[in-house]
Amino acid sequence: MHHRYVSRVIEGYFRCPFPFTVITSALSEEFAIEVGGHHAAITLPSADGVTPDHIALTEPDWFYREAEVPQSRLAGVDPFWGTAALWRADNTPFAVHIDRFRLCIEVDSDGAGSSRVAREVAEAMPAWWLTVGGWVEVLYEQDLSRLGPVDPGVHFNGTTLWTKLDHVDEGLSRVDSTLGRYNMIRYTPVDAAGLRRCIALGQKSGRPPDEWLVIRDARSFFNGYDFRRAVLDAGLAAELAVTRLITARLTQDGLDDAAIEQTLSDNRMLGRLCRYWISRGGPLPDDYYDRLIARRNAATHQGAVIRRDDARDAIDVATLIVRQALPLPD
Repeated sequence: MHHRYVSRVIEGYFRCPFPFTVITSALSEEFAIEVGGHHAAITLPSADGVTPDHIALTEPDWFYREAEVPQSRLAGVDPFWGTAALWRADNTPFAVHIDRFRLCIEVDSDGAGSSRVAREVAEAMPAWWLTVGGWVEVLYEQDLSRLGPVDPGVHFNGTTLWTKLDHVDEGLSRVDSTLGRYNMIRYTPVDAAGLRRCIALGQKSGRPPDEWLVIRDARSFFNGYDFRRAVLDAGLAAELAVTRLITARLTQDGLDDAAIEQTLSDNRMLGRLCRYWISRGGPLPDDYYDRLIARRNAATHQGAVIRRDDARDAIDVATLIVRQALPLPD
């Protein structure tokens, strides 16, 4: 049987579980990646024609001009490729939310081989993005996990009610609560260099260390208005980090694994670990006990109410401790 080996282009798109945010200058760039054992390239949607009245991004340029993604051209409240996020003074977009991006793989193969490569890339992409997206979350504080109960955006009462009122002569009147809440989360858009950095870190080092992933989770709970869980995760991240700091110090002092394990066992829990670390001359943030440990202890009680500002401060303290144990890579 004759197999026709030719140079082929495989292309399509990947849907992000939650959108990530980039500066618009990155939209014109191509990003080389390696996924599923294959070299590929990513290109992002276009912001051409985007205005404050029309915020939907449009599809990227395709290699196959006949490619059709009809749903991407439908107007709606949930644009297919993404939306404008931040604006300049002249009403041009400064940053955009990316929901989907183009994937392109070049192969020298027959039809069966091309199909195999496509399957391998498709199967590997979710884990690849989980890893790269983890670095986007850690380095740029973008929330791609959405762990809290309240998503970003405007939220209204989910119940709509109307009736006839005595003081209104004709027609029906809305009588439900129409007050809403706007959850605007803090984040930093990624530029092209930053996205390449996250891709390189993910492909070289894998997912961020556990301490940073727990900080990521704390931030996500905070963004979603679950301040109790945010403080609990902040405490866990700090506990992991102080354990790492103590282990490194004792290893440097020449203690064996059994002695290190015994020391950690004798000082288990965050408060004791911190006191031991200080006794060995280790630094901790100012007022760390009141700002983190006391709040973490309060949060362990079911039904505890944690103030937003207190949760934010606890995360900040935990982040300083994690950064001491595991400085972020350049």
